[in-house]
Amino acid sequence: MGKNAVEWGNRNRADLLIHMEYTLSEKQLEFIIRDQGEGFDPDNVPHAADPSDPLAHTFVREKLGMREGGFGILLSRNFMDEVRYNAKGNEVTLIKRFAPAAK
Repeated sequence: MGKNAVEWGNRNRADLLIHMEYTLSEKQLEFIIRDQGEGFDPDNVPHAADPSDPLAHTFVREKLGMREGGFGILLSRNFMDEVRYNAKGNEVTLIKRFAPAAK
């Protein structure tokens, strides 16, 4: 998601910053990543993988002359317990919860 913030949010502009922070507790790991871009609608990204057909986007990317990829959002949604975007779409919060320790 950090790479997405650099590439898509800030359009690879070296003069724009990425804000990244994390909080680690016994219960969870939380990441917040924010770019300085215009934002986007995470539910409408035709050049990104969709769970219903994870490879269909590869044809869209090829047609648009884009590099291979487009799996970041899908992977995040599958590996994290929670993926939440702000209203603008330039900040994502990723949460991974830990199983309670056995007593």
